[in-house]
Amino acid sequence: MIHSHRDGQHCWYYFPGTEVLSSDGQSFARQPYALDAIMCGDRVVWISRDMRERQLSTVSAPGQSNGRAPL
Repeated sequence: MIHSHRDGQHCWYYFPGTEVLSSDGQSFARQPYALDAIMCGDRVVWISRDMRERQLSTVSAPGQSNGRAPL
């Protein structure tokens, strides 16, 4: 399941610096899905059944390729 935090705020499954689940983390723990993701501005934050939070930028840093062929 993927959802969006359009304001780019509160994009975590654990409160920062803790092992306390946020409401997103608690919701995921009750669902049967293999993973849950938050589209958060220019990044995606996700969690899988190992309960490890990860994130990935959706934009390339200057000088780096995003893997796409130019248009």
